[in-house]
Amino acid sequence: MAITWRDNKGSANLLLLEFKFTEPNFGECSKQGNPDQKRCLSSREVITSPRTQCYRAEVGRVYWDIILASDSPFRQDLLTVEAICPFRYDFYQLMRNQLLAHCIQRDPELNYDKVEFGVMYHADNDKLVDMRRSFDGEKDPIRAWQRLLREPSTFHSFTVQQFLGTIEPKLPVDLVNWRRYLKEKYLL
Repeated sequence: MAITWRDNKGSANLLLLEFKFTEPNFGECSKQGNPDQKRCLSSREVITSPRTQCYRAEVGRVYWDIILASDSPFRQDLLTVEAICPFRYDFYQLMRNQLLAHCIQRDPELNYDKVEFGVMYHADNDKLVDMRRSFDGEKDPIRAWQRLLREPSTFHSFTVQQFLGTIEPKLPVDLVNWRRYLKEKYLL
């Protein structure tokens, strides 16, 4: 989901949202096709030589070029805080969406003054906010993700219930039926 708006100063803003209603995590890096999955288990080797140590880079994905660039949205010092690749397990979709926001922000042809990324999730989705593996001692992927970013304020998280509570008083007439549907179907 993407939300665009102009603020009081006339600046163009974009918020990319990953919506997690029932999914239990933020996705894992696909093992499909990777001839040597053990190489994902050494973050230092992946960071040092992504083109030979990361299957995604080997097949042409440019994630690591952006992640390791001087203007990367990530804190370089935390990329190797865990033994395994930081994006191998619970952070894969977060990483891809964060990089998308980063690239849109830097594209002068798109003319956005501010591009940020966020997650909207169901308040009762307890599995989503409890990773199987901790990252730097944190089991909540949302809090861990914010720590991994150079500018944590560019990442937003809120529940769908919070979102609906905020927009409901200002809901346009043409969305009243949509809101009624959510109440009936999902008890929201």
